[in-house]
Amino acid sequence: MSVVEQRQKQRPDPVGWGVVWHTVWREVTSDRLSLAAAGVAFYAFLALFPALSKAVLELSFTARNVLLGASLLGLLGGVMGCYAFLRRQSLLGDALAHAALPGVCLGFLLTGAKTPLPLFAGALIAGLRVAERTVAE
Repeated sequence: MSVVEQRQKQRPDPVGWGVVWHTVWREVTSDRLSLAAAGVAFYAFLALFPALSKAVLELSFTARNVLLGASLLGLLGGVMGCYAFLRRQSLLGDALAHAALPGVCLGFLLTGAKTPLPLFAGALIAGLRVAERTVAE
């Protein structure tokens, strides 16, 4: 028996995307935690909206983009971080974040373009691969 055949016998069957999506959907719908997180995010955005709208109207174009981007990133990161922590999957976010950078690099190396779409696609593919392997374990 060759080395390749031995490794194939040791390796478990790969988990398909259908199993990954089904597991994610089952976990999200198993409780009302996602609904509570969405409610917190909605009310936090409502509380910040007057201050953000005033700042957006008075700041320059670059400062507006930075303010809106940082606000959305902080809001969504906080909500998703709380959700992951309560689901006891906080290290999954860490794994996805660390997989995004090689994905961005791969998207750039394959296309040679600095446009956001290929970079985002590379990060998305790398993140999905990590999520697939994490759910499989």
